[in-house]
Amino acid sequence: MQDTLEWLKDIRVRTVSLADTAGNATPEIVAGLFRDVKDHVAGVELGVHLHSRPENAEEKILAAYEAGCRRFDSALTGLGGCPFAGDNLVGNVATEDVLAALRKAGADPGIDASRLTKRSK
Repeated sequence: MQDTLEWLKDIRVRTVSLADTAGNATPEIVAGLFRDVKDHVAGVELGVHLHSRPENAEEKILAAYEAGCRRFDSALTGLGGCPFAGDNLVGNVATEDVLAALRKAGADPGIDASRLTKRSK
């Protein structure tokens, strides 16, 4: 993984999302991988792109946050699935779940979750 991050840095990639596209990672795997690589390449912003069943999303989000992650990819209402997961309930982690988990951890994500459901006219 570190070699890949070095290569990405060399070709001027500045943001990398570590992804669990099939939703198989445990919170321990999420945290361990993030901890292992987060300080390896200065100048590359790391984040996570998690897929999960709804009932497991919070623990993965919190594991990443506690490991030092401050950038989370998410989808409003968890829109989108994962055809590789073999489980129709595995999909993108919902933005609403990310915000709730971060608040639970004491963080202020700076986004008013109530505004996510309003449409502009």
